[in-house]
Amino acid sequence: MIADLDVAAVVDGMAQPVTLLRYAAPTIAAGRASYAAPTSSTIAALVVPLSGRELDRLPEGVRQRARFAAFTTSTVRTASQEIGVKADELVFEGETWACEQEQGYRQVGGFARLILTKAEP
Repeated sequence: MIADLDVAAVVDGMAQPVTLLRYAAPTIAAGRASYAAPTSSTIAALVVPLSGRELDRLPEGVRQRARFAAFTTSTVRTASQEIGVKADELVFEGETWACEQEQGYRQVGGFARLILTKAEP
């Protein structure tokens, strides 16, 4: 018999506080998007480097950019080109990282795995 494992509890137990920056939809004037300052909150996330295997799977042109994986039970959004919303950003260890990809395991484990990339200034 397989014991039940509460993965969300494990993620929360190993997580550290990080700052979540969330952008609202931009205002468009003269064809240019203008973003207001993001709202800031604190969430718990476990941030780890991508493995060598994960880095090898990336297209050659994007391997140079620093990337991390993060595990969290909080909701983090990726960018939406459809409505023009920027991706949420996580600030940890003094650096800002954009949520490039979200792999939700909420139904089976209650957490999400994020791929973070260095945020553009």
